Amino acid sequence: MLWEPSFQSTLFSCKVFYAYRFFLTSMRILSLHPITTELVFALGAGHHIVGRCEGCDYPEVANSIPSIGGHGEITVENIKVFEPDLILISNGQDEINRWFPGTTIKIAPDSLETIYTSITSLGTLLEKHLEADMLVHEIKATLERIHNKVARFHTLRVYCEQDTAPPSLLIRDLIGIAGAEVYDGPIDVKKIQSFDPHIMLFITNDDRAVELVLARNQWSTIGAVQRERILTIEEGLLRPTPRLMSGAKRLAKLLHGVEVNGV
Repeated sequence: MLWEPSFQSTLFSCKVFYAYRFFLTSMRILSLHPITTELVFALGAGHHIVGRCEGCDYPEVANSIPSIGGHGEITVENIKVFEPDLILISNGQDEINRWFPGTTIKIAPDSLETIYTSITSLGTLLEKHLEADMLVHEIKATLERIHNKVARFHTLRVYCEQDTAPPSLLIRDLIGIAGAEVYDGPIDVKKIQSFDPHIMLFITNDDRAVELVLARNQWSTIGAVQRERILTIEEGLLRPTPRLMSGAKRLAKLLHGVEVNGV
């Protein structure tokens, strides 16, 4: 009966397939970073998240998911309470991978290209291939529209800080797409003066950001500070998640005063 091995092999493959499909439908995800939480929801798999960290507050519905607490409360014991099948982490959380090496995945995109690969990889893991492909296409198309919209304007020189530190590669890319050249150097008043930025841009959630900049020693000697060309943008809009589309749109508005439709 030569057909039996083939039949048994096919039956086994079917069992594995349906077992995997069942696992996907019942998968319990513990998302311990705002980036990973946003990405899972963006792929339409937010219903799998059974726990989150305190900072995972976007989208709004994420706030209804039980929280493990802040950084100090992310312990082995507290993680086990959620009985996760999959734990998602990002930068600064490598100890969790050491605690749960078989179920932890790190997602830490730091550029546009790594955002695209992260979305695609996560989509594959969650069986959200089409959603991932569509999301990557949407981000690329949106950023291209923004860049084309501001191309007719003069390229601005921008000094940028991200939480009192130089901006990441991703932030530099987004500012470039929005039509500006970013200062590339240390936080040094004389070097910033030499660059002579048109705009001082601060990525922060601190409402006192402008006040604090004006109070910095010798910063009043910088032309853009004298002209009060100090702008701020919310940190969440420039995370390595699909929200960066809104962030890039906001940058175009801040830098050039243009609206980009369809974003």
